[in-house]
Amino acid sequence: MQILPAKVALKRKGLRLFPMSSEDATPATLSGDPPSAVGAIDAATAPTSLPEDAATHRWSPATRIAFRFAFCYFGLYCLCNGNATIWQTIPVVGNNIQDIFARVFSLPAQFLAGHLFHVPPPGDHFHPTGSGDTAIIWICVLLLLVVSFFATILWSVLDRRRPHYQTLAAWLRFLIRLTLGFGMVTYGIDKVFPLQMSPPTIAALSEPLGMHSPMSLLWNFIGLNPLYEMICGGAELLAGVLLLFRRTALAGAIFTAFVVFNVLAYNLFFDVPVKLYAGHLLLLSLFVILPDARALFRFFWQHQPAAPTGVWVPPASRTAFRRATVAVEIVFAALAIGGDALGATFGMIRRHHQDIAPCALCGDWRIDTADFASPTGRTVQLPPRVSGQPATEFIVNNPSLAVLRDVTGDVSYFPIKTDTAARTITFDTSHITYFAATPDSSHLILTPAGAAATTTATLHLTLLTPPGGYPLLHRGFHWISEFPYQR
Repeated sequence: MQILPAKVALKRKGLRLFPMSSEDATPATLSGDPPSAVGAIDAATAPTSLPEDAATHRWSPATRIAFRFAFCYFGLYCLCNGNATIWQTIPVVGNNIQDIFARVFSLPAQFLAGHLFHVPPPGDHFHPTGSGDTAIIWICVLLLLVVSFFATILWSVLDRRRPHYQTLAAWLRFLIRLTLGFGMVTYGIDKVFPLQMSPPTIAALSEPLGMHSPMSLLWNFIGLNPLYEMICGGAELLAGVLLLFRRTALAGAIFTAFVVFNVLAYNLFFDVPVKLYAGHLLLLSLFVILPDARALFRFFWQHQPAAPTGVWVPPASRTAFRRATVAVEIVFAALAIGGDALGATFGMIRRHHQDIAPCALCGDWRIDTADFASPTGRTVQLPPRVSGQPATEFIVNNPSLAVLRDVTGDVSYFPIKTDTAARTITFDTSHITYFAATPDSSHLILTPAGAAATTTATLHLTLLTPPGGYPLLHRGFHWISEFPYQR
């Protein structure tokens, strides 16, 4: 039997091969490869529509049960996790809708935290936090697992005769890749506009290396050079954008898996409290890759021809539906990228105004003495205290933030208002204003003003290291170095 070459169909969307019969098949098909290895089965480009749920196509019982659980767990997580969900892209009301869906699990979790698990305060209730690994969030994930488990059992009993869930799998994958893509775009833009990791502050620079927490060390390392942070963010942004479109979704999922694995490693090894979210991003990316795992294995490991078979949009033969799906992808991408980029732009503008604001008092100041005039007229030296411990350093990071460090090395942050013209510093929390006097460039005297003059000590300080005296910030890059600059 002579093997005839396959007919070549040149379409507007690209070059495709469609074997006409078993006698007109390619060698790859005759070697036992499935037809999908030659022509990608795709809802938007396939010559015939994909099999519907009533077709003869059949999944194994284990596959059907696994899909039911994945649909319940990942579907609920994408809609209710409360962090970078598709609801957030809706203008004006998106954040409110996201909060409403998040309460589906967070409110029961808060009740269980206090009444079943007896979590001590403050973990037993919602509180302001930058952590994604709080006790309540862990309980939310546990609730999600339990609900998905019992929903899977009920679903398997009521729908045990259905041969497969081809259409439902397409919808789930569509939801997952939009959710995953938006999450990657959000975190990527926060690094492309270097806002997530700021350059080290004066307080961080003056802290002994061993006193840094692992997370603080990581944040300062990445934020030290904004260009490095932008490159990291560019990788996340590219992965997210690729995920948002059907034709590039597989490449985006593979790229996302590599990028998020590195992020998860950072979170695990440097104790960054976003481990749960990063772990779920990795699971979501692997789920998108899963339908094409066999084709990827054949291509990269066995070096054989293979084609992706993942269905990136719900099966449909109607042109209007396919065009509507593409329109949804484009609008969603525009809202996701445009909204985050706009917010990041305003953030960079605020950062720029803060950086260029004059700050003659910025620096790391050692507290030498604190003089207090007693009612008898005698001057008494009383060391200022922070949380019961004597304070040793007064650090002005920028015109709006100051830090007091005590003898144990602990720090307390205080929002301040600095008036350069009047040479005053006002602490927002205590509403105490100090007049600042500089006898010379290395010394500072802070004298309390107004009613505080009778109850607050006058501080005498000495500058330890000026803002421009840190080699970590100002060493820069050198193509030629006769000796390593290591100190």
